[in-house]
Amino acid sequence: MRRITAELVHRLTDLQPGRDLAPIGLGAMNRYTRSTDGQAGALDEQLRVTRRRDVTPDRRLLAASPDLSTVVLGGFEHMVVHLHDRTVKVAIEHADTATLVSTTRMVVTAPAVTYGDGHHVRLVDLPSAAVLDTVTLDLTDALLFTAPHPSDGSIVLNADLGQDGSKNFVVHTADTHLTVTPMRSDVTISGFNPSGAHLLLLPHPASENQATVLDWPAQRPAGHLKGADLGFTEYGIDMYGCYLSNDQILLLTEGGLLLCDAGLAPIAWLDLPTTDDDTQVASVLGLGPHLFAAEVWANRAKTAAVWRTPATHP
Repeated sequence: MRRITAELVHRLTDLQPGRDLAPIGLGAMNRYTRSTDGQAGALDEQLRVTRRRDVTPDRRLLAASPDLSTVVLGGFEHMVVHLHDRTVKVAIEHADTATLVSTTRMVVTAPAVTYGDGHHVRLVDLPSAAVLDTVTLDLTDALLFTAPHPSDGSIVLNADLGQDGSKNFVVHTADTHLTVTPMRSDVTISGFNPSGAHLLLLPHPASENQATVLDWPAQRPAGHLKGADLGFTEYGIDMYGCYLSNDQILLLTEGGLLLCDAGLAPIAWLDLPTTDDDTQVASVLGLGPHLFAAEVWANRAKTAAVWRTPATHP
């Protein structure tokens, strides 16, 4: 298989993608960060700050709108939402994800206050801070993140259960109601392609070593790639991977970064030019057309940078 080389766009010296970005997710999405002085920042496709807003200090940034007219923060006792002209408190403790579904609604997940009583999915009205509907999922010790659809309003919810695999759900909202339905388990949700026609699933460490593309919303398989297809006998495909365009998928594998087409047919191995022969890619995140962020271990230190894949392949 051919090898091609990515182009370095710029190094990330003041931001660690695996720690500093919100929301948590592998695919391209609007992303935000929070500075040490308490400001929320909106980022462009190259993870450069484009605007800032002062927000309540000492709280976790969960979500925001691109213009920062809405900024959602989590906390131990309640959530704080900065709206355009005022601040409201939402009576949800320990919120772990928030997804804005309109200018007046958001979907929030949070573990139950009593350990073992599940994980709540709540629909919240932003102007009034009222909880409109709640669905409780049978989850304990779950790490949650969301993959919103780019246009149809649905949200795929990924609940990582560690060695117990994962459970995944599709969330729909309608007026004041929530609907949450199970989907495939024991996979990692990467996210949708830009058109929203396909969803990329990656292997969970506790599951079969296979990446899969599903048609959306039918959830029919549209392509797959197994580690064995690449000659790997055990792990092969990592749980990091993302869409770079409707027709291009980037996977982290045991053999390095692999570019695939929309059906997960391999195109080429992708090299990151470095001066260290002992370089290991730790994670990748999709940012936009042909753009991704990668965290790399080299010389016993982790560094991060934004990279661009060639628009055409030799």
